[in-house]
Amino acid sequence: MLIKQLYENFSNQENVQKQFKKTGKKNVLFVTPTITGENFYRIMMPYASLSRQGYGVALMGVTAYNPTQSYEKRVTTGLNSKHIIWASTIVFPFTTQPLKTIFQSIKTVNPNCKIVYNLDYNVFHLPSYHPLKQEITEEKINSVEENILYADLTLVDNEFLKEYLLNKHFEDKKMPEGLEQVGGIEVLPLIGNYTSMFGKLQPPDKQDSILKIAIPIGNWQYEELKQAVHSLSELQKKTNALEFVIMGGSS
Repeated sequence: MLIKQLYENFSNQENVQKQFKKTGKKNVLFVTPTITGENFYRIMMPYASLSRQGYGVALMGVTAYNPTQSYEKRVTTGLNSKHIIWASTIVFPFTTQPLKTIFQSIKTVNPNCKIVYNLDYNVFHLPSYHPLKQEITEEKINSVEENILYADLTLVDNEFLKEYLLNKHFEDKKMPEGLEQVGGIEVLPLIGNYTSMFGKLQPPDKQDSILKIAIPIGNWQYEELKQAVHSLSELQKKTNALEFVIMGGSS
């Protein structure tokens, strides 16, 4: 229902522009996502959640899913100076296209605007059997690396990928001229917990209550999930109050 509503509302540019007449304690602008499981979790749900919590939110549009172009991961920003000045944070979905110039233009117009980039999977270390191994070229890998470097914050799905990026990939990487270090890299918060964009999850009210944690995944996250199964299982045994639900993917 949420996806259908967003797609119908923001296929109309008049509805897109109306959003910028409202402001909140923080204005968060989400750049046009494609309808995928990853973007439902990373873009659409945060948009819907923050809109009910006193934030100014805007979505630049929603595009239909095209499986033949899924590995391209290109986005159309549609941004102009009015949008950039309005926003305190701009959130980009994962894309393999170079965004450095766009990021720099945003900072020129609004130096205080925070840029958030989403990374769906580890493009730097794909196994030979990964379905996108042949499609993710060296050029695309370099673009993703540059996007991470020039964003203020990059969001990933799990601690393993965060640790890999910080402690292996970027640890001894020579920074481009003008950059002292890579921007922040954090794990996307759990569903519904988007206050202050990246707040901490509150514990259950009752000691004996069960906390259900949904883990949305796309077709490319299975290998990452396998790495986390043991840790999740151990955590479940220790607390005896957690239930993990896997959402998405295909059999």
